[in-house]
Amino acid sequence: MGQINQTMFDYMRSYRNTYYGIAWYYKKSKQSLYEFLKKVDKVAGSFIAMGIRAGDCITICLPNIPQALTAFYAANRIGAVVSIVHPLTALADFQKQLEITKPKLCLLSEINYLKLAPALKGIKVVHCPVYLNKFVGLKPPVKFEPFHSD
Repeated sequence: MGQINQTMFDYMRSYRNTYYGIAWYYKKSKQSLYEFLKKVDKVAGSFIAMGIRAGDCITICLPNIPQALTAFYAANRIGAVVSIVHPLTALADFQKQLEITKPKLCLLSEINYLKLAPALKGIKVVHCPVYLNKFVGLKPPVKFEPFHSD
C-alpha cells in the first residue's frame, strides 16, 4: 500500500475532481461535495478568526451531526489537532480529557452543554444545535493562508 502524504482535507478536495455527488446525508437533508467544501472553508476561516492556528487543539464533543464532520475537516484544513470526545462522556472524564489535550476551542451541542460547561473555564465554546445545521458562536470568517498545498 502506497503512502499518502497529504491532509485529509487535501485528499477530499482532490477527490472532487472526479466526483461531484453528495458529501453527506443526514436525516432528510444532504449536501453536495462542492457545498460541503465551501462550508469547510468558511468554518476554517472562522476558526482562524477565533485565534486557532496550526498545531492548536480543538475538542469536538458532538453526536454524529453535519457540524461535527464540517468542524473536523475545517480543523484539518488549518492544521489544527482534533480531539474527539463522546458527547455522553461524564464530566470527570471530560475534565481529564481537557487537562490532557488543552484545547483552545470546544464544540458542544444542547445534549451535553449544561453538563460539561463547568469544565470549560478559559476555553472558547461553539454551540452546534442537533436539529439545525448551524454553528452558534463562531466569529465571521477571515481569509487565511492555507496550511498545506493549496
